[in-house]
Amino acid sequence: AYAPANNATEVAINSNLSLTFSEPIEKATAGSITIYQDNLLLQSIDITNTGISISEDSILSIDLQEDLPAGVTVNVRITAGAVVD
Repeated sequence: AYAPANNATEVAINSNLSLTFSEPIEKATAGSITIYQDNLLLQSIDITNTGISISEDSILSIDLQEDLPAGVTVNVRITAGAVVD
């Protein structure tokens, strides 16, 4: 599950992101989470950054370093191995 929901509209530009996995997860020691608008890199956050946390064993929360642009669609990419089960 995603928050904000996939294809959500009228999301506050300062919203944090959360991803709920179907099993317990942990942050790895290397990797990153990147935020793109189309193919334009908006943010790259190292997985070890304190702005990325795990709660309830399966919810990955991302406290963005900067607000996202208003009125655009973004996608989140997690490098392979950055989150492990």
